[in-house]
Order: sequence, then C-alpha cells, then structure tokens
Amino acid sequence: MQAKARRVVPVEELWIRAQKTLRDHQSEKVGVEEAEDKGLPDLLLYELLQWFKYEFFSWVDQPDCIQCKAKTSPVGMSKKPEHLKEAGRTELFVCPSGHETPFHRYNNPAKLLQTRRGRCGEWANCFTLICRALDMDARLVHDETDHVWTEVWSVTQQRWIHCDACEAIMDSPFTYQAGWGKKLNYVIAFSRDDVQDVTWKYTQEPVKVVMDRRNLCTEEQLQNLLNVLRYRLQEKVSPARKAFLQNRQINELMAMISVPGSHRVLKNTETQGRISGSDEWRRNRKETGQINSNWVWKPNAQELEAGRMQIKFSAAQNLYVKGTEEKMSGWASGVMSASNIARKVERDWKMVYLARTEGAVSDDGSIVWRIEVPKSHKIGGVELTLPAATFDSGKIRWKICGENPDLCFMVPLGQTTFKTRELAGCSAITIKADLTGGSGTCAWQHTQISRQLENDSEFPLQFDVELI
Repeated sequence: MQAKARRVVPVEELWIRAQKTLRDHQSEKVGVEEAEDKGLPDLLLYELLQWFKYEFFSWVDQPDCIQCKAKTSPVGMSKKPEHLKEAGRTELFVCPSGHETPFHRYNNPAKLLQTRRGRCGEWANCFTLICRALDMDARLVHDETDHVWTEVWSVTQQRWIHCDACEAIMDSPFTYQAGWGKKLNYVIAFSRDDVQDVTWKYTQEPVKVVMDRRNLCTEEQLQNLLNVLRYRLQEKVSPARKAFLQNRQINELMAMISVPGSHRVLKNTETQGRISGSDEWRRNRKETGQINSNWVWKPNAQELEAGRMQIKFSAAQNLYVKGTEEKMSGWASGVMSASNIARKVERDWKMVYLARTEGAVSDDGSIVWRIEVPKSHKIGGVELTLPAATFDSGKIRWKICGENPDLCFMVPLGQTTFKTRELAGCSAITIKADLTGGSGTCAWQHTQISRQLENDSEFPLQFDVELI
C-alpha cells in the first residue's frame, strides 16, 4: 500500500514548494526563525496537506445520482449482499426520480488512493497512509464525538504535530473545541506500535468539565485497556524501539500535564468553524464556528488623561496596537464576538485580509468590537477608518451603536471613513461589520476587511475615540 501511495504523490514538486517557502521567509525576514525551527520536513508536511486537500482528495456529503446527476437524499444503510461485499458500510441515496446511488465507506486506504473521495474517516485514513509511505511516523487520531485526523512525529521539534487533511490545517489542536464548538471527551491516537489518550492536547476546558463527560468507563478501566493494547502492539518491537517509545510516551504525558492549553492564545485556524462539507451539513453538526471572545477595549490612565484612545489592527501582522505600547496578537483575541470569520492569506497574490470562512457559499459573516470607558468619563467623538474590498455582489455593512441598542448609526455603503459625535455621552460603543453577498463557491472571498500585502507594516483598520 505504501508503494502505491508513493506513486501518486508528487514528492519532488512538494519538496521544491517547501524549499521555496523557506527561501521566501528568509528573503522577506518574516517568520524566518519559525520556519527554520520547524525545518524542511515540517514545511514539506504543510505542503503535503495543501496538495492533499486542494489537488488530490474530494469531499462527499451526499453523492450526485449516478444516473441523472441530480441531487440525492440519504435513505439509510444498504443491506444488499453486493454492497456488503464491496465495503463494510454502504450508505444509500435516492434522487427525486427514484434512482438509487450507493456510497461505499471504504476503510482500505489503498482503495481510497483510487476513489479519492469521502468524509473525514476516508480523508484521515488515506492521508495517514501517505505520510507513512513518505517515511513519516504518523498516527490516526479518533475523536469519540465524531471526527478523525492525523498526527505526525516531528523529528525537528521532537513532538507530535496535529494535521487535519479535511481542513488543510497543521499544529492547531484547539480547532475542534474552540472553533467548532465540540464538547470533547475521548481523543485516542493509534500508531503502528503505540496507543495514547491525547484528549488533554485538544481542549482548553477545565479538567472537571471534561471529566464529567468521560463516563463510558472508569479512568482505571481505560488505562488498563490502553496498556493491554500497547503491550500487544509492542510485543515484537526491538528493545531499542521500545525504549524510544516509552521515553516519547513519558514526555508526551508530561507535556500535557505541565503545559495547560488554557494559557495559550488561540491561533487563527483554531478560531474558525469547519470548512469541509456543505453549508447545510456543517450547520446540522453545529460546526460553522462562533467566536465569543467577549473582549472589551478599555482606556488606560494615560489615555484618559490625554482624552483619546486609538485602536489599530493589521491583518498582515495579525496584530492589534492600542496607543503606543499595548499590543495583542490574533484578530479573534480583540473582538467581542464573531461568526463565520477567518483570516485569509492568499499565497499566490501575497495578500492578507479578514473574510468569511472559506467554503461558506451562502452563510453571512459578522464581527463585533466593543469599547467601554470608566464611570469617570464618557465617549465624545468617534472616528472610524474601515478599509474594505468587495467584489461581485459582496457587501460589507458597518454599524456603530451606543449602549442603548436604539442608538445606532449605519456607515453609508462603500464608505471607508466615518465620523460622528452623535454617540457623545455614551459609556460604551460597539462596532459591527456584517459581510454578505457574493456568488459562487468563492462568495466568501467577495467581502474582505483590512486587505493588505503580506509584508505591509501599516495598520489600516482604526478606531479613534475621544474621551471626555
């Protein structure tokens, strides 16, 4: 199977892409240390993820009718002998004309190299095979709340790296809990010679909250079972390999215990909803992504004395700056809430911006910032700089409101600057952007906030507030 996998992967081309990525970072002096720390093998892994999602494999919610190509609806699992012989499970779909279409859920990754389609189980299964075929130490990670992905051992970083082929994301373990809203309970990783409970790598929730959901068995029973499975897998392993595995297991357990994820700032990829699957399918699973950071911007003593507070944001640097010293990394960390919004980096055009989550054909997006002042002061004039780019029928509607929801003002459509003193006397304001419209599969890309070049040092999105 590994030999078959190697024949379908353009390894040389992916190595060239990885080398180019490193050279680009070195020439632009942006992210070079991070890239060099990861090393070329990890950059190759990133390119492999991109290739697998966008050039090799396809997602299937419900297949089109094999006879008339019309949309189909699920009708259950097949019990036909010929289908059971073809695959362990076969889903049946019917079109409006009554034609039946089977969708075989293959488990054999060699077969998936041929079909190149499926849902997360097929994606993770096939991608893990390809990683193993390229001499990567890879394992399959099963989430009991219904998802599967891959982890790859990084020799450079000496740790397991999270890789989700369905989403083309890497090293973003909190995606499922923070971005998709999953209530994780058991996350188990299976490799060729080990098995590990890795739940605590994938959640920022308090231990007690997660433990209350782990009720399928006692913790002692679970650990005993893992020990039995581990013993079976390592029965014929060499002493040297076994010692390596034991040391790696201990280090992984120590990392999960000693470095609580609750203290880490979320990455952009960890705050967005799911992009794989149709809108309807993702909505039914409630995995479209809803960010509730509840962050509120407040003036410090110097700003109160100066009578002015300025908040600036750069999509290129993914950074907020307040005043001259306060900085906050990550667009999501500085918002009150957001729905269906992600930071997009265009690798070909070298542009960066905030937009709706990729793959959202019809869903709207929104993002809200909030500013509050202490009781000793009030808000005076407000000046907003709102850089945006729209295409096709895409629209971005900006609205600014006081603490009274009836006190709201719409920024004229297409206007990139807005001044008002109508909110003078308020103690809090919210600034909201609604992203709608666009057409086709790229509708999400037809509304862009703070679009700028990757290496741009400017902070185009700005909120200037007078304090009185």
